[in-house]
Amino acid sequence: MATAPLRNLNTGSAKATTRAVRILHTKRDYFTYGREKQSTMHTFDCLLVSDDPAAYCGGALKSPKEQDIKDAREELKAKTSWKMSKVVFDTRAKPAFMSHPHKFVVDMKGTTWVAVLTTNLPNQVIPKASLIKILNLRDPSSVFDMVGLLVSGLVNERTPTTKNGLKRIADFTCAKKAKTVPFCSWKFLPGNRCATN
Repeated sequence: MATAPLRNLNTGSAKATTRAVRILHTKRDYFTYGREKQSTMHTFDCLLVSDDPAAYCGGALKSPKEQDIKDAREELKAKTSWKMSKVVFDTRAKPAFMSHPHKFVVDMKGTTWVAVLTTNLPNQVIPKASLIKILNLRDPSSVFDMVGLLVSGLVNERTPTTKNGLKRIADFTCAKKAKTVPFCSWKFLPGNRCATN
């Protein structure tokens, strides 16, 4: 069966076509919600890339059961390749908070996945925007993907309270095209979202 590129994925083509994708940068997390009665939601997040490393989107699975997320991470491992069909989007994901170029998140629970053996898919994503261009944004607290060499880090570690509970945050310095740029990251994992100071 022929596959369509991920860059052409939209609400009109989601159910009609199949795409070959590679899963990258998987992570497990959780958040609490509710004012009167606190509940916990466990999450599995990743990036999905097909033929073009600059055209990628997010993938997510949420469940109140931690075991569901453990099982998903065991099955949908990083750097594995899949045929993705009958795509369902996470309608609660907000584009303003997405750092990937395609402003949608695939609901991995509702989408059909078939494992494939292929070597022609990228092993990493390459953000189109350079770090220098990103730093010219009007809002210095913007969230984005970046590529650079980590020069120094894990300074000023802190745990502020956000609407999703406590978050572990620290400051780092990244080198990009012979310039050093300070930035702040939460979770401290490769491929995580980072924000400039």
